[in-house]
Amino acid sequence: MTVAKRIAKGALQKRQRVLCCGLSKTGTTTFMEACRILGYNHKSMGFDHAFVNRRILPIYFTALRHDSFDDHPWFFLYRFFDKHFPATRFVLTVRSSTDC
Repeated sequence: MTVAKRIAKGALQKRQRVLCCGLSKTGTTTFMEACRILGYNHKSMGFDHAFVNRRILPIYFTALRHDSFDDHPWFFLYRFFDKHFPATRFVLTVRSSTDC
């Protein structure tokens, strides 16, 4: 099998990562449910301690095991995902009003 065929086969087998860059209360729960319905291995929230203490390895290994993300601290890590997982798709969710 040629190198190009192996790369293409691997790309088809791997699902692209999707990162929701919206803050809380912008539809992130709906985003999570949509990702799960579509079959993504979703990770929501967590890793506050690792994020605050700049321990990136636990976050990186979790990013390797999952393919969709939302809520804290994931929306802060869009640059990290863009650098280490260049095929990541970013979704920005926003509120339509300021009322809670």
